Formats: sequence, C-alpha cells, structure tokens
Amino acid sequence: TKDPDVRAWMADNGVKDDLAIYLHFGDYVDQLACNRTSGGTPMHWHDYWAAANQSGVRVQKHIVHNWGGPEISVGASADGHRVVVSGGWYLDNDQPWEPMYTLDPQAGITDPAQRQRILGGEAALWSESQDYSNVMSRAWPRAAAIAERLWSSVQTAGANDAVNVARPRLLQFRCLLLRRGVAAGTVSGTPVKDAGPCGIELN
Repeated sequence: TKDPDVRAWMADNGVKDDLAIYLHFGDYVDQLACNRTSGGTPMHWHDYWAAANQSGVRVQKHIVHNWGGPEISVGASADGHRVVVSGGWYLDNDQPWEPMYTLDPQAGITDPAQRQRILGGEAALWSESQDYSNVMSRAWPRAAAIAERLWSSVQTAGANDAVNVARPRLLQFRCLLLRRGVAAGTVSGTPVKDAGPCGIELN
C-alpha cells in the first residue's frame, strides 16, 4: 500500500509488507464476523489461503472459495479447509454448458477425508459484461446445468453419455422458462437448433 497512514501503522506494528497486511486484515475481519455470528465459519477467496501458504503463516480454519483450478481444492482440502468451488462455473464467460455439466469439483482428490471437505459449488455471474437487458440469457439455462451437476453423483454427471442424457432435460427446462417469460439463452448456442422442442422460433 502507498497510504502513508497505513505505512506508519505497519511500521509501528511490525507488519513487514503488503502480503502481511492482507493476512492481518483477513484475520481481523474473521474475528469480527465470528464474534457477530456466535462462532460461525468465515469464507475467503482462495487468494487468502494462497497468501498464507506463500508467507508460511497459519491462519484459522475458514471455508476456501476456489475460483481457480482444481489444484486449489486439492491443496486447501489437504490443509484441512472446507472448500466451495466456482472456478469453471462463471456464467459471464461465453462457455457452453457441456463442460460446466461435466466439471468435477472433487477432481484430483482421492483421499476420502479431503473429498468430504469439498462442500459443493456455486455459479458466479459478475456484472462487467451484463446488465438488466441480458442477465437472464447469461444465467439461464446454464445455471440449471450447474445445479443438476452439483446435486448429482459423480457417477451420474461424470458418465460418458451424461451430456447427451441431460440435454433433453435442459431443452425442456429452457422451454418452461420461455413460456413463463424468462428470456433464457439457447441451449445449443444457436436459435435454430433450439426452436423445435420449444415450438418457439427466436430470430
């Protein structure tokens, strides 16, 4: 940080660099949150866990929100942290639903205790590339594919024909959304291929 007051505070309190003040801030906020929620468990972006590892500092147990790759979940769960995954499920990216459906939040983890620490995941939709005019088409129907992936067993969603089995359900769900006035995007990415099951032509 370049703020002179913060730099002075760091000097007075023996906080040596920006990484250390980031960890101090995280710990301070954790204490506030836990005091106000009667011992609740805080959640941080995985950057906080990574910063602690980099500096060799042991931070209190928290839920690691992994917006990156599977290696984050592997490392954080090995350290005893529970993990929520959003990496690979960012709806503001122009990624088709198929890889979102087959993504395994426990990928690379074989230890049963570590696998239990993967709590689940969430779909993320940031506002840099959408507003009220396109937020629904960005979110749906891909959010439904992510939801089904998260409540399905790895054997079901990870099967070779999982995408082909799920596609008719997703098409049907998109039709339901359209008929209820929700401006859902197409399943296939092109309106012509999606017109048939719905009976709704989108030009």
